[in-house]
Amino acid sequence: MSEGLLGGVLHAFRIPFTGLIIGSVAVIIMSLISTYSEKRGVILRACIITILVKMIISPYAPLTAHLSVFLQGLLGEILLGKKELKFIPIIMLGMLTSLLSSFQKIIFLTLIYGKTLWESIDQFSSFVIKEVFKIKNAGSDIKISNVLIFSYIGIHLLGGFVSGFYAFRLNKKLKGLHSERITDLKNELTVFISERKPEGIKAEKPRRKRFFKFSRIAIFLFLVFLLLLSYFYNGNEYFNSQSLIVMLLRSLVLMLIWFKFISPALLKFFRKKLNNRTGKFSSDIDGIIKILPTLKAIVQFSWKKSSEKKGLKRITLFADYTLAIILNDESTI
Repeated sequence: MSEGLLGGVLHAFRIPFTGLIIGSVAVIIMSLISTYSEKRGVILRACIITILVKMIISPYAPLTAHLSVFLQGLLGEILLGKKELKFIPIIMLGMLTSLLSSFQKIIFLTLIYGKTLWESIDQFSSFVIKEVFKIKNAGSDIKISNVLIFSYIGIHLLGGFVSGFYAFRLNKKLKGLHSERITDLKNELTVFISERKPEGIKAEKPRRKRFFKFSRIAIFLFLVFLLLLSYFYNGNEYFNSQSLIVMLLRSLVLMLIWFKFISPALLKFFRKKLNNRTGKFSSDIDGIIKILPTLKAIVQFSWKKSSEKKGLKRITLFADYTLAIILNDESTI
């Protein structure tokens, strides 16, 4: 659900920190699997099934998305494999999952644009400080790129801690729910579904592959701006037009090679390997695809039901309703 419905919504609206949000939801789901399952290996199994289902309903998802799901599942199995859910392991899972998301973005940018990207950010910030604030000695000592990188990682670490803490608290809270309250919610859900038009889950339609996401376009335009600035301030100590040209060409060539050749080839290879295991999980995959409309209805019902609250309280109540119904509905477990 987090990889399909939530991921699609976040990417459609270009919401920032998408990886952090999806990873946080994954941590919550893995903690619930650990609590309500009696067997080891269930989290990793669920991870593999998630990847297979994702390949069916979203065949154009990038390779890095599948890799992230697998790594999250592997960490979840290692840290939450025991029956009893403990505070420290779930916090560690939340923070490690978030760290993976932040490192993936930083490493990707460094591989595509090289160290010149971070050097250009430092040079541009020094130039702005000197020109705007008239500080003459705002030279190489200022490393704004380091501030950005550590802030980005720090936000992810904080988000990971919060998701782990919430997951631990939620597990305790769900165990304390009275069966009468669950029955009332399920009855209201039945009425809600009966009033809706039946709809199925459609596979993602073929579309043109977008080699350049919004963030990459923004970075590329920033580099073009610096290149133009370097010509206006020819000979300025903060700008080197030759290194900027090399970086722009490097990014274009590497992105073309990755998205046109390497990524499709690797994705095809892993799909072939996973398809060999599809038969083993065929009943699970069919079951998940069949309950996707029900899951969607539960999410819509929970969001409507939580409208009595506002802001963060509504989001918390929405999560409580959604998970309480899913975990106590025989058709979804």
